[in-house]
Amino acid sequence: MDVSVTKTGQNAFVVAIGEKRAVLNNKDLKKLLVQLVEILLPEAIKLAPRPEDLPFRLMHANGVGVQTFLKSVDSAELIVFLKATEKDAPLHKRMQAAMDPAMRKAVIDELGKLAKVEQSPAAIERAYKNLTLKLNELEASGVISYNT
Repeated sequence: MDVSVTKTGQNAFVVAIGEKRAVLNNKDLKKLLVQLVEILLPEAIKLAPRPEDLPFRLMHANGVGVQTFLKSVDSAELIVFLKATEKDAPLHKRMQAAMDPAMRKAVIDELGKLAKVEQSPAAIERAYKNLTLKLNELEASGVISYNT
């Protein structure tokens, strides 16, 4: 069975599977590809982004996607993540730029309170894992894209 994907416009693709054809936008095409990989190549799931890639991915994600991410994650886990990455000034600048003023103030205040508090490895691992899952979800839905 022949399968092909042809870009026909800025946000339009024709997917042909055998004799059947469908026109999809970027978001729907990404969903279809994720579903195909999960079914046909389950071993590829092992290549999914790792939690330790989270800072890099957030640095290169689109601005609206980062804003959506920040609004949709657990604030306590976000604080744990930001505390764990406190030496990454460019990441913190990027995250703060994507926050609304009230959130930015709350995060800065909370990080100030935790300045000398040691984070447990389990809390850091849990925060990275859950934040990565949320980022993956937003990426699969088309909200997060990456600057190239």
